[in-house]
Amino acid sequence: MPAELKRRILSKKQKKRHNFSLGKTGEELAERFLLAKGYKLVAKNYRTGKGRGGGEEIDLIFLEGKEVVFVEVKTRTGENYGSPALAVNKTKVKQLSQAVNYFLRQNPRFGGKNYRIDAVSVALKEDGTVKIDHYQNITWLY
Repeated sequence: MPAELKRRILSKKQKKRHNFSLGKTGEELAERFLLAKGYKLVAKNYRTGKGRGGGEEIDLIFLEGKEVVFVEVKTRTGENYGSPALAVNKTKVKQLSQAVNYFLRQNPRFGGKNYRIDAVSVALKEDGTVKIDHYQNITWLY
């Protein structure tokens, strides 16, 4: 059965579970990708606790040298609808910026450091390969 048909016959609950699992897989791959580049992991799935549904979430937080790097990970199966990074829009960047400010206020040891917000796009292809793209300092886009 083609993947498109499989997606259509999943219930809302099954889709939510599938998307959660897909997201976690993407976050794990992005984490390994950045660790291999020499980044040092600070936190995963940091929640602000403010806002709808328990607040905003920062997928991954790293140190690269003396800079704090906040990472939004977007994962899709394939690239039929474009790069997963296209899902990081102006609204998402604004939400991330608010979450970053909250994190910095709650964690004063990082307060004096430079920081940036990056996006990592993870495309899981049908042939089993993975395409990972890393976009640094995405706030300038908006």
